[in-house]
Amino acid sequence: MVSSFETNDYSPEKTNAKAKQSLGVEIDGSYIGFHNINNLALYACNASQIPTKIQKSYLKWLHNYDGAIGYTNTRPGYISKTSGPARIVDLLSKFDGFDEVFAD
Repeated sequence: MVSSFETNDYSPEKTNAKAKQSLGVEIDGSYIGFHNINNLALYACNASQIPTKIQKSYLKWLHNYDGAIGYTNTRPGYISKTSGPARIVDLLSKFDGFDEVFAD
């Protein structure tokens, strides 16, 4: 995750290189990518271990992601800190920068 978001812009190339190295497959745009609800939950539960800069970059990328959060019908661009499915808003709110990125 860190290498994918370290430059404030998501890098699909870095994502796929790291995933290929560790998992043996590319994950950008796949069902196991960063937009997946299960990965979102994993990262949210470990947010304190993720540098703030990376958390904010991830939130910005997710907020601008064109598709739905994997395994949901929720498009992140339509979520704000006061509206959206409670489970997803709860997960997103665990990240530093949530109030800023998902402001009303």
